[in-house]
Amino acid sequence: MTGVLRDLLIVAVVTAAACLAVRIVLPWAVRTVTRPLQDAIDFLTACLLLPEYWVSAAARRTAGRPPRLAYEYGFALGWLASVLCTALDRLCRTAARAGTSVHPVLVAVLASGLSTGRILCWL
Repeated sequence: MTGVLRDLLIVAVVTAAACLAVRIVLPWAVRTVTRPLQDAIDFLTACLLLPEYWVSAAARRTAGRPPRLAYEYGFALGWLASVLCTALDRLCRTAARAGTSVHPVLVAVLASGLSTGRILCWL
C-alpha cells in the first residue's frame, strides 16, 4: 500500500508544481527575459554596424562624404532590429498572457496524466 500512496504523492506534487510553474513562474520568467533579449538584439546590431562606421569614417577622411550604401545599410539594419524587438516583445507578452490564462484544471489534468503514465511505465 505504501507504493500506491507514494505514487499518489508523486502525482500530487507534480500537479501542484506544474500549476505553479505555468501560472506563476512562466509569466514571470518571460517578462524577466524580454528586456535582456532586446538588449542582445541591440548589441548585435551595434556590432554589425561597426564595419559600416569604419568605412564611413575612412571615406569622410579621404573623400569628405561616405558612400550612399553605408546609409542604406545602417537604415536597413536599424529597421530590422526594430522589427525584431517589436516581434520579440509581442511574442513574450502573448506567452505571458497565455500562461496566466490557461485554466488550472487543464494544467492539473495534463500534469497528473503525464505523471501517472510515467509511474505506470516504471511498473
